[in-house]
Amino acid sequence: MGFKISHSADELLERLEPLPVVVEIGRPNVCEGEGGKQWAIAPDQIRELLTDWEGPTGCIATDRILVDGCEVGYMYRERPDEDRPDSGWRFTAGDESDEYMDDPANSEVYQLNTICNYDPDIIPLLDSPYGTAYWRDEDGEFQCEEFDPDEEIDA
Repeated sequence: MGFKISHSADELLERLEPLPVVVEIGRPNVCEGEGGKQWAIAPDQIRELLTDWEGPTGCIATDRILVDGCEVGYMYRERPDEDRPDSGWRFTAGDESDEYMDDPANSEVYQLNTICNYDPDIIPLLDSPYGTAYWRDEDGEFQCEEFDPDEEIDA
């Protein structure tokens, strides 16, 4: 975003050919030295952990996980738009304020495998159906709850 602001959207798009749909933090930085988010795990340290996943691999996660390095504290799966590479999974640390969540700069669309590298505890839960949510209790264990995926979630 910093590059786009200081240069132009056209210049940024030229550097991004082909245009990515999902943030892949391991891709080469086409704007090296232009600023941006500092990941808690270096992109070259991301390993392939999600080897048996079938279907869309996109998900949404907050910077509390990817930048601050917090473990996943709350995750839920909603029904995604069918025309997008979205798994429906949403990941937060669970301590984000409403104000934090309302700022689109605090979250991105990532590959599920990337989030698995930040918190491998989520891997066994990823096959859960739409309308499933998990929160991490005081012992660090995920607890399951159902929700109506058509209602707004307060994470």
